[in-house]
Amino acid sequence: MDKNKNKIVEVIKSSKLKVIILCIIGVYFLGVLFIYLRPRPQHPTGLILGGEDEAFDKYLQEKSEKEKQEQQKPKPGSMGGRLIGDGCYNRTMKDGQFDEYHFRIDFNNDPANTSVHYENKEAGIAFDVPYNKNWGNKDCQVLPYVQIGDQTISNLLVDFGSAHAFIGPAYHFRIRPKRTANDIINEQKGVGGEPNPNPRLEKIGPYTVVVYESYGMGDSRIYEVVGKTANYKFSTSPIDVQKNPSSPELERVIKSLKYIKD
Repeated sequence: MDKNKNKIVEVIKSSKLKVIILCIIGVYFLGVLFIYLRPRPQHPTGLILGGEDEAFDKYLQEKSEKEKQEQQKPKPGSMGGRLIGDGCYNRTMKDGQFDEYHFRIDFNNDPANTSVHYENKEAGIAFDVPYNKNWGNKDCQVLPYVQIGDQTISNLLVDFGSAHAFIGPAYHFRIRPKRTANDIINEQKGVGGEPNPNPRLEKIGPYTVVVYESYGMGDSRIYEVVGKTANYKFSTSPIDVQKNPSSPELERVIKSLKYIKD
């Protein structure tokens, strides 16, 4: 009887051991299956990395460091490339980034005291732009002008005059297709706005010019010179047109306009 009991106990112990062993094996295989099926990190190229977690973590760390360095790196001057240097704008107190709404406190923006000649042989025109070599500061140079776009009639844009944070350069120049003064005046009379545009014909130097205002996000004054083969559009950045009934500095630029080819 005792022998039978001992055999039964041994069988039970043996069965428990087998169950324990099977459980351990099952847990092991579940762990292996989980590791195999878990989402793998992806390389930026889209390739799934296998067994390269440490290398990928290192890559992410290096990428993060590069991004921080890029954020901390001073921006070059902007405004279409007319500002050169990293001392043009204020830096914010919070994160030290550039505040492109405000120039640095030592940014010189005195009135122009000289002029610089601009010439475009492809367009066949030249004129003198107002300038002051002291504009900017020791860490920020303001170029006399910047030409944006190519030299075709439809794309040429020249920015010049004093620089203003956020607003941009004081003046702009574009070339437009040829049209008569009456065409311009009739077009502007049909433009809505409060107050309504008041196009008027003026003589500036030797040129016939239609002067009118553009009302929108900011008021600007436009001088459209009626040329020989094209029209030449000089305009101001947003100004208070009520307080500034004319723009003498821009009118001097128009007086300097020359044709350099027939």
